Amino acid sequence: METIDIETFLSFKNNLNLKELDSNILKLLIETIGLSNRYKKGKKNIKKQLINIIKNYKFQNKKDNIVNRINLILNKLSESNINNLVCEFVVNINQVNEEIFNDILKTIYLKIITEINFSNIYIKFLKIIGYIYNKVQNYNLSYFFSIVECKFKLDYINLNIDKIILNGSDFDFIKNLNGETYRVNNLILINNLVENKLISDKIIIECDKIILEQNLFLPDIYYWFNFKNRKLDNYELNQIKNHINKENINQREIVLLESLINQADQPIQTNQTNQTNQPI
Repeated sequence: METIDIETFLSFKNNLNLKELDSNILKLLIETIGLSNRYKKGKKNIKKQLINIIKNYKFQNKKDNIVNRINLILNKLSESNINNLVCEFVVNINQVNEEIFNDILKTIYLKIITEINFSNIYIKFLKIIGYIYNKVQNYNLSYFFSIVECKFKLDYINLNIDKIILNGSDFDFIKNLNGETYRVNNLILINNLVENKLISDKIIIECDKIILEQNLFLPDIYYWFNFKNRKLDNYELNQIKNHINKENINQREIVLLESLINQADQPIQTNQTNQTNQPI
């Protein structure tokens, strides 16, 4: 490699032939600078993503802690200590954003749907909590009612809940609540919400129609109408008879539906409970 002295090197500055770079060299420089900028931009994006991950982790951890505290309170809930536990709830949970409040409602729903025999005391607790947060933070129970509705429609009319979001909360978790027990418990919950005047009794009419006309879960027709302290009308009886006469109906479904028809000839029981009575 040829060496040059400093004076010769400095003289290149005024040499017109050396003032324009070869096009290939220019292209290489542009690509190199471009790569450098993208690298710096990538570093910024990575840092931003890391910050978001940390924030999301902290927020999720906060939500998990709240859910755990709520479950501890609900596990102790009874008729005799409901007021004390409401106070404990307010002190421990305090004010929250709407997304966390919806997580609270989701937690209460899951507690009810898995422990349906205690649903009325959980509903009383829900009413008080809903009233407090409505007065203090202007929140309502709409997400809770939407969970119940989406569960019902997913079961009986195959509602697509993948993209349904309310106040930052989705309903995707409902798809994991499979099986007859969850379906029937949700039906019991609907009736109990009506009895506690949290939702209008007009919803019962719509549910009657959907339950009676669906073909997916015929035993649920028995459970739904067995909750009611009334006789079936002629339309309802005819619909049930039509189901019984179908070719693909199994013996268990026949027995349950026939028991409804037989009950139509019996006097109404004034002390009928709203819990399930499963003869088979």
